[in-house]
This record gives sequence, structure tokens and C-alpha cells, in this order.
Amino acid sequence: FIPFLPKIYPELSKNLSNINCIHCCISLSFHLRNDFTEFASNLYPSAIHLLSSEDPQFFKTTLKFISFAILYQNQNAELFIE
Repeated sequence: FIPFLPKIYPELSKNLSNINCIHCCISLSFHLRNDFTEFASNLYPSAIHLLSSEDPQFFKTTLKFISFAILYQNQNAELFIE
């Protein structure tokens, strides 16, 4: 699956505001760990901006992706805290 990440990344980035895309990112983050770091580092700031959502389920799911990115892809937690 790893060779296909560069091909699916544009779709992930384009559809990040869709809760199903966030679920997919969570799964990729957990299962691919270090192999997903390059892509998570680009999706992570965008996901932080999506936290202003009014939908509690979307907020919860996005927060889970952000947490996974911090834990498994070593993203900067300070960016999230600010």
C-alpha cells in the first residue's frame, strides 16, 4: 500500500473536510506509522484548522487524527496546543 500513498495523498488533502476521509487518515496513521509521516506532516496543519467545526462528531474524529499524528508520526504537539 505504501507505493500508492503519493497517488492517494491529493485526494486525502482535497477531501479532508469529509469525516470519512479523516477516518481513512486515522487508519493510515495507525497502520503505516513512520511510512505515513511525510503525508501526515502536510495533513496535520490542515486538520488543526478544521477543529473549528460545529459538528461534535467531526470534531472528535479530527481530534483523534491529530492525536494519532502526534503519537505515531511525531508531529509537533506545540502547533496543536497553540
